[in-house]
Amino acid sequence: MQNQWIVLVLAALSIIFFCITYISLGKAQELVRAGATTDGTVIKMIYSSHDTNSGVYYPVVRFQTTDGQTLEERSRFGSSPPEFKQGDHVQILYTRDNPKNWCINSWWDLYFVPTIFGVFTGILGITTIIVQYCITHPAPKPLVSD
Repeated sequence: MQNQWIVLVLAALSIIFFCITYISLGKAQELVRAGATTDGTVIKMIYSSHDTNSGVYYPVVRFQTTDGQTLEERSRFGSSPPEFKQGDHVQILYTRDNPKNWCINSWWDLYFVPTIFGVFTGILGITTIIVQYCITHPAPKPLVSD
């Protein structure tokens, strides 16, 4: 019975990861389909480090919405080395009713999270199936001869 808990935990994690994949992919698709597009400019790069050995650079982008509102916002995603430099022009996608919900129109900003969680969903799903199979089909015991 204890082995079945392993399968239940793996299956639950698979379902949670699938939901995260589905929701984040749906949000990205909706932003691409119905979001407004505008040009933005990287006005600076912010370096953030949690320890002394490594850190990432986040672009701060200035863009103007279709109704004339100007925003300066830090991207959710950073990189090391920096993907952008000050003065770079980028295409921005944002929701019309909430321009603070925006991203740079790139694979990284739109699809990285759904891809990572999708891969882990697949790995967990396959692992769950293998573990369940091993539990329900134990290896035969070797024959011992006298």
